[in-house]
Amino acid sequence: MTTLGVHSEVGKLRQVIVHRPDLSLKRLTPGNHDELLFDDVLWVERAQWEHDQFVARMRERGVEVLYVQDLLGEALTASEEARTRIISLVASEAVVGPSLVDAVQARLTALAPDALARHLIGGLTVAESGLDLGTLRGTSLIAAAIDDESMFVLPPLPNSLFTRDSSCWIYGGVSINPMYWPARRREAYNMATIYRAHPRFKDEASSTGTRSSAMTSGSGSRTLARRRWRAATSRSSARERSRSACPNGHRAG
Repeated sequence: MTTLGVHSEVGKLRQVIVHRPDLSLKRLTPGNHDELLFDDVLWVERAQWEHDQFVARMRERGVEVLYVQDLLGEALTASEEARTRIISLVASEAVVGPSLVDAVQARLTALAPDALARHLIGGLTVAESGLDLGTLRGTSLIAAAIDDESMFVLPPLPNSLFTRDSSCWIYGGVSINPMYWPARRREAYNMATIYRAHPRFKDEASSTGTRSSAMTSGSGSRTLARRRWRAATSRSSARERSRSACPNGHRAG
């Protein structure tokens, strides 16, 4: 039996990965909540209070609680390769356009690891990015079309609350799951970075096997079946769970 793993659905919970409601939920507006798979905006301060109570009850029972954002920041600190990799994925030419890719990647690279982790989950606006639109408008149609600096360079990931969706442990191995809806796809990148680069997990994931389609090409019947299943269930499931401010965590042990 490996150090990490889930070998029982009813056994004692020893470790769990959760995400505290934070910046990504503050980004929800009446105009974008549908696109981000929420029925409405949330009372973030109340959600944080409920989440903190939930975490406190688990810790009282001896559960080690780990936070996604902290783990991501630590992974980015530990591995420059992982940092470079995730920046190239979230700010690729296909995402921000060939004329902006160098500028956006440079701004993300300049962020401290903890700040980068915060914005990989919470989103990054044009104003926050510090992009020189005056200069970029001369070479980029996308920059020329930006008339509101509250637009997102990186959209937020408010569904990061539901950590059991983007990855899961099955016995001694961890699966990083590709997400069907565009609003959730980058969640898998974040979890893959944690499991592949964080000192706490990388050796374990390497020795037990990490199944992932999130950061690699290729598919298969099981990947296609999973995507079809998520196409049918992901949106309704996310919406239903968003009514509760206190989500289930992702078991790590």
